[in-house]
Amino acid sequence: ESAPYWPSARARWLQKIAREKGAAMDFAAAELLVEWIEDEEELRAETDKLRAAAGNGRITRELVAELSMDEGGKALLNLLGALADCSVSGALKALKDLREDGDVFPVLSAVHKRVRGACMVACLGEGAAGALTLTPYQTKIARSMASHYGRTLLSAWLAELLRLSWSERTGDGAGWDGFEALTCAVLSRARR
Repeated sequence: ESAPYWPSARARWLQKIAREKGAAMDFAAAELLVEWIEDEEELRAETDKLRAAAGNGRITRELVAELSMDEGGKALLNLLGALADCSVSGALKALKDLREDGDVFPVLSAVHKRVRGACMVACLGEGAAGALTLTPYQTKIARSMASHYGRTLLSAWLAELLRLSWSERTGDGAGWDGFEALTCAVLSRARR
């Protein structure tokens, strides 16, 4: 059976794969894996690795975060969490760690994905999460960001992320400096 396209269906599919291999995978763990790994075979291989590591046969979100991500992946998760919570200190620490890791483009893409979901929820309401097929975890983050940033700031942030992304692709981007400046500007205008 091949993996479904939509993230929430793919997470349920991954839980089924884990059960077939003799492990129980929490939905939050499956969501995290699906968010980070697109390739079906990589998902299967990662599930095998996690099953072997889960002494009690239960694959949790914490186990996934500990074993399935490198330091850059953990720093990106920290940045996304800090942005969702409007934590300036958390965001600055994560940005420092990510900058040392290298390329800004994957970080831009991940932040764009979160901001897009939050912007749609802020502008269109709860039904947007279903229309975008956001997972429950992504929906929770989108709600949090919508409440902290509001529709006007989220719309401007989304437009600026698109501009930065296009500039990076065409070679005219400001790299980390531009992304960090945007992030600090947005955080300074957020509701806490």
